[in-house]
Amino acid sequence: MLRIQTVLATCLGASLLSLAMAGEADAAPKAKGAYGKRFRLHIDTDFFGFTHLNRDGDNGSDDADRDNNIGFGIGRLTLSDSTLNSLGVGFGYAFLDSRAIVGARFSLVVDGSNLGEDNKGTNFRSQFAPYFQWMFLPGRWVRPYVEGRIGIGGGVTTTVEQDGMAVETRRVDNSMYPFGGVGGGVHLFPVDYFSVDLGLNLTMAGVYGKSKVTIGDTTEKEDWDNQAFIFNLAAMAGVSTWF
Repeated sequence: MLRIQTVLATCLGASLLSLAMAGEADAAPKAKGAYGKRFRLHIDTDFFGFTHLNRDGDNGSDDADRDNNIGFGIGRLTLSDSTLNSLGVGFGYAFLDSRAIVGARFSLVVDGSNLGEDNKGTNFRSQFAPYFQWMFLPGRWVRPYVEGRIGIGGGVTTTVEQDGMAVETRRVDNSMYPFGGVGGGVHLFPVDYFSVDLGLNLTMAGVYGKSKVTIGDTTEKEDWDNQAFIFNLAAMAGVSTWF
């Protein structure tokens, strides 16, 4: 009989302890995360990516018309990757208890080469991408999300060359690429209203271009035409503040 009483007392004590711990857990404040905040300001970059580029050539199946690039680095500003990937700043508006977000991301890259010399060049590239994002698990410090976006980017590259006989060659290349994509990831909230953002993005773009070449007093122009199709898969990292 004593043994049965001991077992019953032990079970009763364990049950009371479990109820007490559950009560404390329910009473503990949940992570606010982004709850109740209407605006999101964020900065992000693709730090690892794979890019498949298919040029529009005479023979679309020719291996010379296709390139596969893999790159790693903050900002992704190498020539093979900068068409789609660069450091960007975004701003969004949150609603539906901070689960839904509409916003836009903007990036800008300007490079100059051999400035002050006879042969020099400049490269300007920018990108604007409106997006819609939906976050899950409100009240948790780990909040998964899915995202869709469309946008447009482009740039202007100008090169100037001197042949040593006072004849100047100026070439201006314009590019434009509409793009769209989907993505997903997590917002991690180490403190309320500030998140570390990690994601994986899939983007597809069509690249169009035109050029103008001026040699002395002679100018030749080419109209807009399709130059390439780009498929990009990239890992993204960033931070956001919610206010």
